[in-house]
Amino acid sequence: MQHSALSSHYDFPRGSFTTAINIIVQTSLRVIDYCFLSIYDVDTPRWVIRGEVAPLPTTGAQRLAYAADLFTAVRGCSWFQDTHWDFTPSSIIAAKPKTRRSIFFIHKMLQALLYLAALDAAETINKTVVWDTTLAHPITSLPTFDRVLHTASLSVWLVTTMDLQIIIPALIALPLGSHPSSWSLLFNSTLSATSVAGFWTRRWHSLYRRSFTRLAHLPWLIASKLFLPRLANFVRLVIVFAFSMGMHLIIEAWAPVDEQHPHHVDWAIVFCFMMQPVGILIERFFIVPLSRLLPRPLREVVMRMWTWGFFIWTTGYWWDVWIRRGTHNREDGGIGVSLVRRLDWGPWNKYKWE
Repeated sequence: MQHSALSSHYDFPRGSFTTAINIIVQTSLRVIDYCFLSIYDVDTPRWVIRGEVAPLPTTGAQRLAYAADLFTAVRGCSWFQDTHWDFTPSSIIAAKPKTRRSIFFIHKMLQALLYLAALDAAETINKTVVWDTTLAHPITSLPTFDRVLHTASLSVWLVTTMDLQIIIPALIALPLGSHPSSWSLLFNSTLSATSVAGFWTRRWHSLYRRSFTRLAHLPWLIASKLFLPRLANFVRLVIVFAFSMGMHLIIEAWAPVDEQHPHHVDWAIVFCFMMQPVGILIERFFIVPLSRLLPRPLREVVMRMWTWGFFIWTTGYWWDVWIRRGTHNREDGGIGVSLVRRLDWGPWNKYKWE
C-alpha cells in the first residue's frame, strides 16, 4: 500500500459497510411502508402522467410495472417518461430535468467531472490530518477554524459522494433509453438554504423522508387529539428526526471495531439529530422575528449565517462519530488516484504524505 502524491491508492474502505447497510435499511423501510403502513391509507399511490392522475393499472404487466416503480420510487421519481408519483415533493417535481436526452447526458458528464474534482479536493483536505480515532470528539475538539474547515470539507465529501451515486447510474441508463426526468439530483441547491426548516424540507435529500413521515403519522394523530395543531406538528417533527437518528445509529453500529476504533455510546449522533427540531423552534420564535427588523438584503445575509452556522455546529458532532469509526483515515476509502495530490508545487505540498 502506498500513500504519496503520485500514487494515492487505499485499502478496501472501512466505511464501505454503510452501502450494504443502507440498502438493507432502505429495503426494510419500503417493505414496512407498503406492506403495513399502507393498510391504513385511504387512497392508493397513483402515477401522475403529464399532470393528470392516472387510474390504477388493470393488466398483469401494468401491475408488475406499477409495483416495481413504486418500490424503487424512494423520492417519488418514476422510471417512466413524463411521470411521477402523487406523493412526490414539489421541490423534486420543480427540479426535474426538461432537456433532451443528449444534452442532459453531456450535462451529467460535465457534472460528474466537477463533482469528482470537488470530491478529490475535499477528501485531500480531510486526510491531511492524522485523526486520533480514540478521541470521543475528534472534530468538535479542534480549534474553531479547523473545526469549521473540516466539517465543511467532510460535508462537501458527503454531498458529492451521494450525488455521484445518482450521476454515474444515470450516465449508464441514459444511453439505454432512460428519460432525463428520472435522474434529478438528490440535493436541491443546498447552498441557497436561508433557514434550517427550509434546509431540511426543501434542500437536503429526501431519501427517507416519506418513510419517516409515515411512521410518525400515528404519534402525530395521538398528539393532534391532545395538543394544539402547531404543537402536534412539532411532535411529528421530533419523531421524524428521532427515526432518522435511530436509522443512522443502526448504520454506524456495524462499523468494524478494534483498538484504534473503539465503539462509544454515540451521544454525538443523538445530539446532532435531536438539536434540529430545537434549532427550527429557535428559528421560528427568535431568529425569524428578529431578522424581520432588518432591511431585506441584510435579512437574507443574517438568515444564511444562522442556517449555515447552525449546520456547521451540529454537523460537527455527526462527523465526530464517523471520524472515530475510521471512515476518513488516510489508508481507507477514497477515489483511488488523486489528481490533487499529484501536484508538486505551492500550497498543495502539504497534502502529500508517505
